Amino acid sequence: MLKVLRDEIVWKGERVSIVKRHFVDRYGQSQVYEVVCSNKGKYAVVVLALTPENEIVLVCQQRISLSNDNDTNLALKHDIMTMELPGGVVGTPTQDIYVQAMSTADQELLEETGYKRVGAFTMLAEHVPEDVGRYEMESIIFFTRVEKFGKPRPESTENIQVITVPLPIFSGFIHGRKYLDARIWMAYGIAKFRGLI
Repeated sequence: MLKVLRDEIVWKGERVSIVKRHFVDRYGQSQVYEVVCSNKGKYAVVVLALTPENEIVLVCQQRISLSNDNDTNLALKHDIMTMELPGGVVGTPTQDIYVQAMSTADQELLEETGYKRVGAFTMLAEHVPEDVGRYEMESIIFFTRVEKFGKPRPESTENIQVITVPLPIFSGFIHGRKYLDARIWMAYGIAKFRGLI
């Protein structure tokens, strides 16, 4: 059994911190593991949203933290658009985490896409993200019906383009896409397996 001894903050920025996590491994040896932790919260949500026209809402978001090493033009190295599900970080829990996660999902969907939930919702999954440490838990929520409410209002640090993809061609549309967030496949696969789409 691994045993965490302490966390040592090596660097703290506005959005993330780098932490050295000191622990004892299964052989009783002291170890150190570097972890990137979110300063905004330890719980995240993403939303698989379906419109009345039977389309899935996605966001294409510029991620300046990614670079294309094959491009020698520095200006283009940070011009990578990732295809993602709308979502965000749940702040420090002040109430029931599930209530707060739903509230964050509603807020992020409206902010990033201009769509608003008008139908039911289903919790598709709760999982520990692959980049464990940044978030301790992430929920994938399915909104059975969303409608256009207004224009997206992303934060000033976000460059987002909203796209909708008809459900009958969705699998083919996302297949083989470069810079595709794997949570799209996860959410779509679970919803399809459970007969929700």
